[in-house]
Amino acid sequence: MPKLLLKPTKYFMNKAIILIVLTTIIAFQFGYSQEVKFGKISLDDFQDKSYVVDTTAAAVVLHRSVKTQYEYREGAGFVVVTFVHEKIKIINQNGLSYATVSEPLYHDNGEEEGISQIKGITYNLVDGKVDQ
Repeated sequence: MPKLLLKPTKYFMNKAIILIVLTTIIAFQFGYSQEVKFGKISLDDFQDKSYVVDTTAAAVVLHRSVKTQYEYREGAGFVVVTFVHEKIKIINQNGLSYATVSEPLYHDNGEEEGISQIKGITYNLVDGKVDQ
């Protein structure tokens, strides 16, 4: 019978189990993540006149994703850059206040965050056609 190069010790088995669990979690995360595309809006997006889960809802957040990364900028060093994508469906007039979106910013000891490159698009249904 051939000799094993590594004896399966308790320490080795615990590390192997942790590695298998982490690999499985990462694989499921990438395999089942939703990708919401922002772009062309169809007539189907305007069909529902109410939200099935809460028929009294005036607006619905259809999607919100936040991605944060570090970038190096000349003169500033490493800075935190956060990308926020949000898709909100306004169902009736009472939901118009949900179209005003705010993001919390850090302010402390002379350091502060700022917002740049804001983009917003409003789509309406006019005479049976999607109008931007």
